[in-house]
This record gives sequence, structure tokens and C-alpha cells, in this order.
Amino acid sequence: MLNYLASLSYLVAASLCLMAALTGQRTGRSRSDVIVWLSACGLFIALIAVRLLGGEDIARDFLRGIATGEGFYSTRTAGQLAALIVLGGLLALGWNKIRGDWLKKRGSKSAIFIRIALVGMFGFALLYGLRIISLHALDRLLYAGPVRLNWVLEATFTLIIAGAAVQYLRHCRKTAPGKWIERVIPDKKQR
Repeated sequence: MLNYLASLSYLVAASLCLMAALTGQRTGRSRSDVIVWLSACGLFIALIAVRLLGGEDIARDFLRGIATGEGFYSTRTAGQLAALIVLGGLLALGWNKIRGDWLKKRGSKSAIFIRIALVGMFGFALLYGLRIISLHALDRLLYAGPVRLNWVLEATFTLIIAGAAVQYLRHCRKTAPGKWIERVIPDKKQR
């Protein structure tokens, strides 16, 4: 049941990201805006597939099988820590790029919503990376208790990205040339 609820929330977020991409393209926003929103949409579609098809368990079992076959399953903690360091390094490079862009382009509101969405996407990458690496101490933290930290983080990252998409749509509506956008996002008075 939880898988279906999460998949439904991913579907809603993917739809909002697709709307943001189409709106960005129609209102003449930069190509990079459209690419980010399409990437976010693709991320959520991939998360739906992973969630419904058990892709995370398949990846974890595949890596466990390789570790067992190569004879280093008993010493896997060193490999997991190395993978964690590599994952952290890649995410730090990506975060540094986002942060650097954030400092350079303070004036553009649409760029702020793009960066917020990127932060949510990086959060998902870190969370799924940690879950697939399956380091025992982190697993206890993520999966403990009646309300798991894992669920809270997934919901938070989904809401961050979906909220950024909604705000981007609202911003595009306010600054769009022409009246076409009113057909896509009706004014409150028309509802």
C-alpha cells in the first residue's frame, strides 16, 4: 500500500515537473530550465518504476551477489565505506556547482526555483545511494521506528521538488508574454 501511495505522489510531482518544463519552453525560459524540469520528471518516473518493480532490492541483491561471488562479502564494510565516500564526493561536486550558481544569479526568481528542485534531486540521489549501499548503521537509522526517517526524507524531497515546480509555474504565469498561459493555469477569479 505504501508503495502505491509513494508512486502516486511521484506521479503528481512528475506531472508538475512536466508542466513546468512545457511552460518554461512556451514562455521563452532558458533551455537549461526545461532540461532541469524534464530531468526531474524523468527522476520521478524512474522512481515509480523502481518502487513498483522492486528495483532497489534488485540492485542491492545484485551488488550483494557480486560481493559474495568475489569473496569479499564478509569484508563489505570497507567497500561500502569507499562507495559512500565516492557518492559523497560526487554529490559535493554537484552541490558546489548548485551553490556557486546560486551565488552568481541572485536576481532571477525562476533560477531560484530551479536550484531548489536541484537540491531535492540531489537529496533523492543521496538517499537512494545510501539505501542501495546498505551500510548497517545507516540502515538502522533510516528504517527504525514506526515513522521511518526514510519515509520522511522521501516525502520531503518530493514536496521540495513539487513545490518548486508549482512556484516556477506561478512565476512564469506572472511574467509570461501574452495570454496563452491563462488557458494552462487559470486565474483565481476564473476558477
